[in-house]
Amino acid sequence: MLDYTSIAAICRAAEEKQMTISALTLSDQAVQLEVPEEELYERMKKNLHIMQEAVRQGKNPALRSTSGLTGGDAAKVEAYAATGGITGIFLNRAMARAVAVSEYNAAMGKIVAAPTAGSCGILPGTVVSMLEEDQVEAYPDVIYAAHSLEEFERMCVRAIQEPPGWASQRRREHGENAAWSQRSAQVSRILNTAGLLSKK
Repeated sequence: MLDYTSIAAICRAAEEKQMTISALTLSDQAVQLEVPEEELYERMKKNLHIMQEAVRQGKNPALRSTSGLTGGDAAKVEAYAATGGITGIFLNRAMARAVAVSEYNAAMGKIVAAPTAGSCGILPGTVVSMLEEDQVEAYPDVIYAAHSLEEFERMCVRAIQEPPGWASQRRREHGENAAWSQRSAQVSRILNTAGLLSKK
């Protein structure tokens, strides 16, 4: 298991094992919890979706707690964020998301109690903001993203040299599901369902 007391230490450990920090911590957490990495990853992905839904529901201006004492403030902070505010749009939106989850929790909504139910808005306020504001790539351990030709080449080499495991298998599955044949079949089903595709 990992033994570190600073960010520098975990960075060194990742470099020594030639792994990303996220892959290293996922591996370590799986060992500690005695569950496969893939199962743990799926659990975290499910929790992320719960956080995103809690943010969405919590922004409802009509939302109120069961006591009626709280609710609606997240929508006000969101509106204020659109003006830029004192701390800027990004930080104000993050605060709005954090308040949204807390208010959704008070209204008996489903949240992820991490680190506690009382502070349930902090993590989604941060993580969801980083994803929705395009600050980070979603699921970097499954999908390699490139923003230039040189980076694309590096990511290709990295993917080829990657040791076999559940992540590489998931990457292949994602590629197969994203193939044009799959996309065209999906579009055809939608058009058929809507009655817009005539069969000849």
